[in-house]
Amino acid sequence: MQLTHDELLRSISHLGDLRRLQCFLSRASAGANLSIGVVGGSVSAGSSSWVRRNQSALFHKRLQRWLEERFPHSHFKHFNGAIPAVPPKYLEHCLPLHVPPTADLILLESAANLCGKVHAKKKCADGLVSVERILRRLMAYPRQPAVVFVHVSPFWTMQTERVWPGTLGSKLSRRWLASEDLNFDFHSQWGHPNHEHMLDELSKYYGLPSVSLRDVVYHAAKANSTFHGYTLPQLYYDRIHPSNHGHEVLSRSLEFLLERVIHLANAGHDHLKASSRACDTQQLLPVNAMLPTSNNPQGALQCLDATAIGESLVDRSDCSWELKVELSSFGVPKPGWVASQVGQSCRFHYAARTDWLTHSIGLGYLKSYEGLGSARVECEGSCSCNASMIDAHWTERTSPNDIHYFDIRLSDERTRARSGALPERFKSHAVERRCAFRLTIVNESSSGQHKFKLTALFLNEYGSEQHFGRWILNHALQLHAADVVAQRLDSNTSMDDILSVRHHASKQPVLPVPAMRRAMVRHRRVMKKHS
Repeated sequence: MQLTHDELLRSISHLGDLRRLQCFLSRASAGANLSIGVVGGSVSAGSSSWVRRNQSALFHKRLQRWLEERFPHSHFKHFNGAIPAVPPKYLEHCLPLHVPPTADLILLESAANLCGKVHAKKKCADGLVSVERILRRLMAYPRQPAVVFVHVSPFWTMQTERVWPGTLGSKLSRRWLASEDLNFDFHSQWGHPNHEHMLDELSKYYGLPSVSLRDVVYHAAKANSTFHGYTLPQLYYDRIHPSNHGHEVLSRSLEFLLERVIHLANAGHDHLKASSRACDTQQLLPVNAMLPTSNNPQGALQCLDATAIGESLVDRSDCSWELKVELSSFGVPKPGWVASQVGQSCRFHYAARTDWLTHSIGLGYLKSYEGLGSARVECEGSCSCNASMIDAHWTERTSPNDIHYFDIRLSDERTRARSGALPERFKSHAVERRCAFRLTIVNESSSGQHKFKLTALFLNEYGSEQHFGRWILNHALQLHAADVVAQRLDSNTSMDDILSVRHHASKQPVLPVPAMRRAMVRHRRVMKKHS
């Protein structure tokens, strides 16, 4: 699909100052090894059926191929930090789990999940704060990556079915859009003010570029006409997720943005003639965030996978558990700290960095219907907690990650530090005390066996808030593991194989095309019978 020049211009909703992009392109021209990827939701993860089976159709994979052709002497490593149906608050806290510190170009897609489906101003405001915190962390990464907002607005008013009429899952058999399908408007989505406009305020504040799929296709969609021969149901698989054709429009927009940066630099714009010295100079963030609450440090939750737990928390002199990387039946790695014998224990400790009286710790662990037992949690040292038990056995025929929260209480000296009873020069000493807790395998077991596997740990040193539950944890860890596999596969591995890993990790059913067609025929027969 070849977009017109006017359409390409329309696709750039904000140009920004382009300096970070020019530094990225300068490194690409010099033949550097670069890392590019995406942070976002289901659109970027490839959750619509037309793109999930072939990851090469996603806009960020298309852009990777374009970069490899445009700069043949450079190598572009790809990562996918997108997680379907997860709000930005999770990545606000756990960004390092999904975005490597070596990132050079990051595509930030967050419009669809910014506010969720609830019509609530506070939910939108909280979502925007989370996105700004994500943005500030990304811009402060060691290699000062270029960040580009990628906007993908749904065409769903929530007054209709999510799927298009006449497709699998729809209760309607008609094939063409009717007036009620076209009730969407330019300035709102999910029933509240448009997310793209809110995010573009961040683009302007930080001088970052943004591209928009909506800005290009909206008028054709609203008129119920075609865009380069494609109807809206052909550009979007359902009312939320773009099809291959929609992803192609996005990739063309990003390619045009990068070509425009190259053209402006070649045309003599001095501020875009990036030298290696200028690009290595630290580019300072605005001192204050655009949104006052984005400056609040309470977003500093620590999210640790099994490897990071070993590096940061495990007391190696007092731990009989072992770090193991076990593979699922689909070859997805599932690392964790494992013990199988009654009485085996492991001590975990950390230096508290704040003067808050209560910390919340979430332990991510493997849950299964066979082979797993129970562990006791208890605290030691200068911190205390209520002892608790974790039973990793359940009867459902699945093996997800689950999460167990408990609160740690700090000693009285903390109270004095926080209340101001201690002089300022003693406060730092007061808050650097070590808290410790221990996990011990117990004899009680509903499965008759005793294996236990710790997969992740979430530490909140700013109170007892539990930021997310089992579903988000399970989803995020599975896709994180799958992306690790995808990054390690060599270039000769097919995209179907890479995507198969992400698919099996997320356990989302994907029908092959013939099976999907048969399912649609059966569905239509049922609907006709009951109509």
